[in-house]
Amino acid sequence: MKKISTKITAIVLLLVFMFTGMFSIVISADEYVNYETATPPYDENVTYFWSDEIITYYYFKVRYIDTPNTSDAIMARWALQDYPQSKLNEYELWVENNYPNVTQLSSATIMYNCHSYAWYSQDVDTNEYWIDDPSTFYEDHSYCTVSTPQVGDIICYFNNMGTTDTSDDFNVHSGIVTAVSSGTSNNICGTADLVTVTSKWGAYGLYSHNGLDCPYTPNNGGEADYVKYYRSEHNNRLDFLNGEQHLSICRSCNYTQCLPHEYSISQDNSTNHLLTCGCGFEKTEAHYVDEYTSKNADVHYVYCKCGYLIRTEAHIMVPTGKIGSRACDRCGYLQSATGPIEIIKGEKDEPVTE
Repeated sequence: MKKISTKITAIVLLLVFMFTGMFSIVISADEYVNYETATPPYDENVTYFWSDEIITYYYFKVRYIDTPNTSDAIMARWALQDYPQSKLNEYELWVENNYPNVTQLSSATIMYNCHSYAWYSQDVDTNEYWIDDPSTFYEDHSYCTVSTPQVGDIICYFNNMGTTDTSDDFNVHSGIVTAVSSGTSNNICGTADLVTVTSKWGAYGLYSHNGLDCPYTPNNGGEADYVKYYRSEHNNRLDFLNGEQHLSICRSCNYTQCLPHEYSISQDNSTNHLLTCGCGFEKTEAHYVDEYTSKNADVHYVYCKCGYLIRTEAHIMVPTGKIGSRACDRCGYLQSATGPIEIIKGEKDEPVTE
């Protein structure tokens, strides 16, 4: 009976192990979650899907992208597969038939879209993110709005949502300005007709086109009502505020920040040097030791950051750990059994040649 009981126990334990082992595999496997019904924030480790008219399930994972001013600010979709090639070929043929004046620059693909191309990366070989909403790029002041476009600016096509409040307007499309024309705009969609744009058309290809000649403008049945232009560099002017900070005000978009002074330093006299900020604020500061420079076997030179020679002083020699070798712990001057080796740490003096 004892042997039978032992066998039964072993079988039971084996079944339990098998069941719990299988169960653990099931719960540790990737989940496939419907993106349209999932609740943010989205998990980067989960595989999401949605159904559309092209393929039954479109699988992707979520990734988060930095803006210049904010970490993990933009949610992007990282596709696990592209649309069928036959469908992508249909897309390219449709554009060829309906937009004869545009130039295709790269093939149709679901791997990246217009916002990702304009705001994230123009490298079509490595860009693999689809961005639905790029607004954080300009809302966190990484980019500023400009009224007069120039080559390299980002053009955004907006739907005004039927209200005078532009804060809720939807960014329908983004692209890169590659040329600007003079003349009077027809104002069908802002000044889109006066620029040449490179942009990705959804899952369609990457195209060079007149800013008005694309599916997003009202003359082509699109939703956009007007365009805005964005530039990555603020055109700042600095206004003196106080001894600790100045105002930095963008001439293009009026974005204003209080920032610490940024000083350039220059020699003033034998006691002090002068600190000057671009906003016009100045202050004096006593010289301080910034650099020791080896010159010869007897002394080294002691400089201030402004370039003023404060003094000369004798080397302070310490053992290096090698027999018969010592070095100055300030300037690096080295003495060895084979004779002195001169080491110049700074750039104030020319190296001594043997």
